[in-house]
Amino acid sequence: MSFLSFPVLLLASFLAGSIPSAWIAVRLLKGQNISELGSGNPGATNVFRVAGWKAALPVFLVDFMKGFLPVFLASSGMLPRFWNLSSSTVALAAGTASVLGHVFSPWMRFRGGKGVATGAGMFTALSPPSAIVCALVFSAVLGLSRRMSLASLSAAVALPVSLFVLPRMLGETPDYAVFVFGSAISLGVFLRHRGNISKLIQGLEAPLF
Repeated sequence: MSFLSFPVLLLASFLAGSIPSAWIAVRLLKGQNISELGSGNPGATNVFRVAGWKAALPVFLVDFMKGFLPVFLASSGMLPRFWNLSSSTVALAAGTASVLGHVFSPWMRFRGGKGVATGAGMFTALSPPSAIVCALVFSAVLGLSRRMSLASLSAAVALPVSLFVLPRMLGETPDYAVFVFGSAISLGVFLRHRGNISKLIQGLEAPLF
């Protein structure tokens, strides 16, 4: 395997993650720039607000798969070995590169989305049980509060907790590398939601429905 193969994989994952699906969808449907509409965030939630669920659903699915596919391909052993790295290490690196591409998309002047859907795809491939816990927490909080940001933040809290607790409940040792990366992604979600957190505290965050 070429010395450059692993960096090429990371670059490919980053570029795949950087595809501005929200911008493309709104441009095609409305002829407008998503960054100039609603909250200005190029993500599925803002697409839902400005263009409806029929536009938001495919945007979410594309963003989800941007995180899921690189991790799935790496962890399934379908990709060749890189530098004698384990498949889990390659999967973590590829997934993280995709999330970073989504958040810092060069096509959006490095002002991409908040990484929730892409991160969800990444950890669905890495740890399906934790993904289920996060999905349940997300759904419950969204149903009760109707605030997408609060639901996303709650799921971000649940992610590292579930990555650490669930294996222990099964008598297994947690994968500490996955736990650390999960904690880092969760922290990133909180940082990307700083404005939403301020609005939540002030009671100004608009409900999704």
